[in-house]
Amino acid sequence: MVFVAVTALVVFGMFVAGWVAGILSRKLGPNPDSDSAAIGDLTRKLMVIEAERDNLEQALEELKKQTASEAAARNEDYYRAVDQLQNAQDTIDRLESSIRELMER
Repeated sequence: MVFVAVTALVVFGMFVAGWVAGILSRKLGPNPDSDSAAIGDLTRKLMVIEAERDNLEQALEELKKQTASEAAARNEDYYRAVDQLQNAQDTIDRLESSIRELMER
């Protein structure tokens, strides 16, 4: 009978010690509500940053398309100018040839 009473007392003491340890760990440990709030704030900030990143990526793609379009237009202008220059050079060469023929006569 003494053994049962001592065992019951030890088990009850362990229960009380665990209960006190649980209370102390909740009081002294990190506050889960503040952690949740911090995680919520970080999540909102991350969502805003991701939205900004997506907007910047879209603007970059539009800028790339615009730049490519402008480069293509300038490329066409360049080749058109080169063709005109070649035509002018051909005309000058023909005129010089005609002048030489006339001077030789």
